[in-house]
Amino acid sequence: VKGVASKVVFAAPKTPLSAPTQIITSEHFKDILVVDPANKRIVEYSKDGAVVHEYTSEQLTDLHSVALDESSKIVYCLAGQRILKFAL
Repeated sequence: VKGVASKVVFAAPKTPLSAPTQIITSEHFKDILVVDPANKRIVEYSKDGAVVHEYTSEQLTDLHSVALDESSKIVYCLAGQRILKFAL
């Protein structure tokens, strides 16, 4: 683990998170992605805690795992037996 721990208060998205399952970030990616399968979405936060964007889709049902290709800013989602991708 690198860096210094700091307290960040995250803003509430339009609909509150419902049992989020995964957080994705890195030192090279400027934001934080939070996977919220119950609401069929991925919420993008700034590292300051502000909501940047909410990605929602009816295709995000049965969302199991999410991966980020930082260099191309492409998100890959395992939803059921499908692999979906979208650009940030």
